[in-house]
Amino acid sequence: MKVKFVFSVLCLILILSCKGLIYDIIVGKPDIREEIKILENVNNNKTIVFFPMVHVGRKEYFENSKPLIDSLRSEGFKFYYESVIVDPTLDSLETIICNKKTRSILGLSPRLDSANKSLPKFYSRKNLVMQDYNVMGLTQSDTKLDMFQNQIIDSIENKYGKLRLSDCDLETSLNSKYKCKSKNSKFGFIFTNIFRDQYIWEELKKVKADKIVLIYGKMHWYGLYPEFKKNGFEIVQGEI
Repeated sequence: MKVKFVFSVLCLILILSCKGLIYDIIVGKPDIREEIKILENVNNNKTIVFFPMVHVGRKEYFENSKPLIDSLRSEGFKFYYESVIVDPTLDSLETIICNKKTRSILGLSPRLDSANKSLPKFYSRKNLVMQDYNVMGLTQSDTKLDMFQNQIIDSIENKYGKLRLSDCDLETSLNSKYKCKSKNSKFGFIFTNIFRDQYIWEELKKVKADKIVLIYGKMHWYGLYPEFKKNGFEIVQGEI
């Protein structure tokens, strides 16, 4: 696979040396119930249910989430989910530059629509669909807990310096196939995980609810679990 966004996936594979993990991350297991992890903290009586989601998978993978989410909702759980978007208060030029900087890191445009030619071919495979929170049963009462895309870019630039866009980056439209050579691809895992995992954990510490459901990509588990463990949470269902 030549698409640069898999850099973060490959980093995880190198860490875990887990055969077949890249396929599992993309399409998921047939039944989401096999993926769920439940953690409890006896010190503060908190329960966290972690849904390690995929973003592209079989339709039934996402449909199988709904009855579980409905059941947890009826038991009083509060839902928090990931969503990396650009801050809607930015003007159009700032939004375009942010998206192009993101593309220079991930190797694809973050715009998930059929007109986007920078997406890898498997996104359009007939047996795969994009993750859909509505299909999964999330509602407007649930909470987006994630960084804005521009916040991640700002965090990278504050720590590592300004991200430079080449003439190729500036001239290639966001929906076009991405063929530019970028020096920013080294920040792939930092963009997708490092700053976001830190942010998610800091925000979770502020949540007062005792029953929490987290719906995040699979890779975030490996960034968040050490914090759960350090702060008194133990797995009572599922595997590390």
